[in-house]
Amino acid sequence: MTDRYPPKRPGQCVCCGDLIYEVRQTVADPTSPLFGTPARVGAMLVQGTQLEFLMSDGSEADIACCIGCAQELTPTEYGRVWEACVDAADASARRAGRSENVRRAQVGHLMSLLPVALLRKRREGADPQTLVVDRR
Repeated sequence: MTDRYPPKRPGQCVCCGDLIYEVRQTVADPTSPLFGTPARVGAMLVQGTQLEFLMSDGSEADIACCIGCAQELTPTEYGRVWEACVDAADASARRAGRSENVRRAQVGHLMSLLPVALLRKRREGADPQTLVVDRR
């Protein structure tokens, strides 16, 4: 394993990069660094799940990944998964043309957070019936 996962991409597993959401539209601009990647996603596919993490400030973060990666994920890898999400937020802020100060503030805030515990997996297996619906 490498020290870092690549930045999270829309509709893909944060760990392995497999598609876990139905793709409704892709980036059509051939000059974009995201050309061909999902621009709009639909429903989660049966091989996808969401992991609900408790963050160090008491907030919760939902991170999508495939069921296989979710089952193999260990507490020592939580930080690597979060770093991939922070890297994606940083890249998104750069593409959006945010000023350097705004981008640093946004990314700095995310970097100050750490996933403390995995609270729940929204789907435990490939069977759609195992989907956990949060009715808070």
